[in-house]
Amino acid sequence: MSRVTAQAGARSDTQPMTQARHQASIPAEFSAGPLKGIGQIKNLNEGGLFVATPSIPQQGESVLLKFSPSGGEWIELSGMVWWTTTDPAGQRHRHAGFGLRLLEENEAYRGWVESLPPR
Repeated sequence: MSRVTAQAGARSDTQPMTQARHQASIPAEFSAGPLKGIGQIKNLNEGGLFVATPSIPQQGESVLLKFSPSGGEWIELSGMVWWTTTDPAGQRHRHAGFGLRLLEENEAYRGWVESLPPR
């Protein structure tokens, strides 16, 4: 079962985020080359999301990610690893994982994000 709540903007290492991010707890599966993993989407917006996982792909790698936000239809996304955590969870970051920047428009994902409660 997934859970999403709203949170005001966050910041990437290279530039400020202008879109507010939604907090979440959504199981996801991903692959990056030979690496296959599972994790939890912890926050998201229309341009990307953060996946908490111990299986962290390299920065710059292409990733295919799929999840089912309400236990129904699966949403499949492609993106690039924009940043990763470099320390164990709990030191500087709340979770080990990676930030995924979406590379192409996905109507199902965009429609779902737009349907979330206002931020």
